[in-house]
Amino acid sequence: MKYKVGDKVRIKPIDWFKEKGINSEQLLHIEKFCDKEAIITEIDTKGVGYCLDIDKEKNWWSGKVFDLIQTAHPAIPDNSLIVNPIDWEQRRYELVKTIMTGALENKYGTSLKDKKIVSDAIELADEAISRLKEGKL
Repeated sequence: MKYKVGDKVRIKPIDWFKEKGINSEQLLHIEKFCDKEAIITEIDTKGVGYCLDIDKEKNWWSGKVFDLIQTAHPAIPDNSLIVNPIDWEQRRYELVKTIMTGALENKYGTSLKDKKIVSDAIELADEAISRLKEGKL
């Protein structure tokens, strides 16, 4: 099917339906939805059409009667769609731990109790997180 669940669509204007020769009884039902936005909530697997939130999912709609406004999965995600946001404190901890047990251990020897190692690791982790947030890493 052309559209996906979650896609935002706009029902075509009433003039479009009139041009297609839709009878007056059907127009009465459709008119209140014309030019309105809706979200696709379900897709019929047999190809009958789409269920929309605009009519409380009572009808199956043909994909011909609406136009896509926004896909459900945009290339640049909207932060409101992020289910599991990044836990920066957890990421910071992981970076500090990695730095301390890796490169700084080689620099300072095997004593991980040295306060200089800890402060350098935290400083480097903070810089890495700053760059990650800016998209520079």
